[in-house]
Amino acid sequence: MQGSALSTDPRAIADSLRTITPRRENDAWRRVTTVEIPEVGPAARAYGVEDVHVAKGDTRTLRMILTQTYIPVPGTADHVVLVSCASPVLDLAEAFHDIFDAVTGTFRFV
Repeated sequence: MQGSALSTDPRAIADSLRTITPRRENDAWRRVTTVEIPEVGPAARAYGVEDVHVAKGDTRTLRMILTQTYIPVPGTADHVVLVSCASPVLDLAEAFHDIFDAVTGTFRFV
């Protein structure tokens, strides 16, 4: 049995990503949105503070600031570029999300 290809439309990608709502202060969280990248166009984005597994088969996790931006490749119907940024410096989460947004905003297809 084979699966079907996922949509590369940023709105569809955003709809397929799960938000994480924290129950308590300092819990992991994730927001999902679409963004406009200059000279590139719309993209889906997930950002937050999440627990990431250290390695396959390892039960330990590491809490990280994460921003993942899914950018459709122009002229294709089945490819996206994933720009992923991360940092373990949780006290600077808001500043790092701003930095990750700025870095991703420089992405261009050449």
